[in-house]
Amino acid sequence: MKQVMLAVAFSCINVTSAIAQRQVPDEMQVKHKETRNMLGVLEFCKDRGISEDGALEFLQMSANIYDDLIGSSNGDEAEFTGRAGVISGRGMVKNIADIAIEQHRSVDDICRQLVGFYKRGADEFARQKAMSTDSSPSKVNK
Repeated sequence: MKQVMLAVAFSCINVTSAIAQRQVPDEMQVKHKETRNMLGVLEFCKDRGISEDGALEFLQMSANIYDDLIGSSNGDEAEFTGRAGVISGRGMVKNIADIAIEQHRSVDDICRQLVGFYKRGADEFARQKAMSTDSSPSKVNK
């Protein structure tokens, strides 16, 4: 357990140090573009009438964190690509319609799956936040 904690602390120090030196790790740039692309994809799905409360906002919150660290313009193209219904990242560029054909499903089914995934993430984040708020020192001591 101590080794895991040390590894996490060390990686946080490395990322913080790189950001302080204005060097953004490649992996962080990749995650930024993937997040912005998926944000665009969820907007594409929303335009098709498929959305769930919290999913888009949850992903927007994540994108904002990367935008603050890296700069929003670095993800603009990726988000634009997503809004066109194209998923891109890690060397893959694929239209949602092509994915739907490959999986013998509809584009709306793919959208529902993606939106549902981020909705579950938003719900879990809200639960974790509520738990940390409920156990804050100010409430425990009262």
